[in-house]
Amino acid sequence: MVSRSLFIARARVVETLHYSRMLRTLRGLSWWMRSQFPAHPAARLDWLCRAYQSCEHARMWPWLADRVQHHLKKHGTRALEWQRAPGAVRYGGILRSQPALSRSVVLKAPGANGEKGVIFSTFEYNWFRLVADPGRFEALCAEFHLVLSTSWSPTGYHILALAAAQASDTLFVQACNYEEVAKIQAFHPRLRCLETLPCDWLHPDSYQPRAPQDRDIDIVMVSNWAPFKRHWEFFNALRAMPAGLRVVCIGQPEAGYTLDDIRALQRKLGAPQQIDYRQSLPIDQVADLQSRAKVALILSRREGCCVAAAEGMMAGAALAMRYDAHVGPRAYVTEDRGALLHPRHLAAQLQALIQRSDKTRVREFAVQRLSCFESVRKLNAQLRTHDLAKGRPWTVDVAMPMWRPHPKLALEEDRARLAPCYTALHQRWPDLFSADLIHQSCR
Repeated sequence: MVSRSLFIARARVVETLHYSRMLRTLRGLSWWMRSQFPAHPAARLDWLCRAYQSCEHARMWPWLADRVQHHLKKHGTRALEWQRAPGAVRYGGILRSQPALSRSVVLKAPGANGEKGVIFSTFEYNWFRLVADPGRFEALCAEFHLVLSTSWSPTGYHILALAAAQASDTLFVQACNYEEVAKIQAFHPRLRCLETLPCDWLHPDSYQPRAPQDRDIDIVMVSNWAPFKRHWEFFNALRAMPAGLRVVCIGQPEAGYTLDDIRALQRKLGAPQQIDYRQSLPIDQVADLQSRAKVALILSRREGCCVAAAEGMMAGAALAMRYDAHVGPRAYVTEDRGALLHPRHLAAQLQALIQRSDKTRVREFAVQRLSCFESVRKLNAQLRTHDLAKGRPWTVDVAMPMWRPHPKLALEEDRARLAPCYTALHQRWPDLFSADLIHQSCR
């Protein structure tokens, strides 16, 4: 009992400090101060961007963004020598070992009279692959709109600075959180955000929701096994819930944390349920379990857009999240779609949500708002409006992507139509565009 109480108390103190917005902003100011000391311009740009990335106070964004722009204008290409930037070291390692794009799709081929194509690239390490070679990046920007989809919030502002400084046209960014849209657009005048989140590209037919009376799982939690997913708070709440509760935890190893660690954590915290653990399941099996669940649970306090949350909604499960989570889909949780949980009442709120889950209208909302059909309509409208305003032609709409679990072209006819563009990109830049990208992008 004492060991459990100390563990919980320590976890709460550590998280209070880790997720403090004030401390994040103070950390950002420390990065700004570091950028004032003599160093290579590329290193100072890195530190300035870290300052902006950490800052949580909107009033400071214009001032910090202005410092970044001033630095870029003053030092020119020297500031873009990413090899001299400390924060780019890990991306440089990825570039050397795996230079080819992954989890990226070509949505439109370039056309006649300067009509631009569209490349949709997810995860910041893929953006880095795009911008690492200035000459190639310039050529890509001349022929394609680049849509950069974030994987975390806050996103990587150093890579955005490198991209925006070298781009000749608007770069479109898909934020993981609606709260970050204004921050991204304030960072550089060439950046414009999409109206969608990365979790908004699900195909409704990939999920077969069960009727309420046929849902035999009370709570499903889809995550990896890393601490930021906060299984400890779930297990602590389960101690105050019925021992016969039907719980499924689906996950995969992450950053050295394994299923054994999660099982040990359950024993430490004394959750009495016979939890059904599943590891590294194919996406179809995950969707089936989500479709059988009454409640989909996400307890992260900060991450990206957590596609698993939207997947649970598309599967018809009521979504439960922390009320203070900085996680994109929190914006979608209302009384008739789930519950925003408070730590002092988490067990009671979860139990109440299980009881009223048959009265929620989750699936209807997901089909209307989170489907690839609706999101591609928004993307086409935004790009079409932008190009027509610039005096460019727009005669062909983009192909429809879907996330399963990462982006791929949803329709076979689009894959056939765009295959020559993929081939041309591979022949021109074989290190960046692999021969099988059209088939491997969702892995």
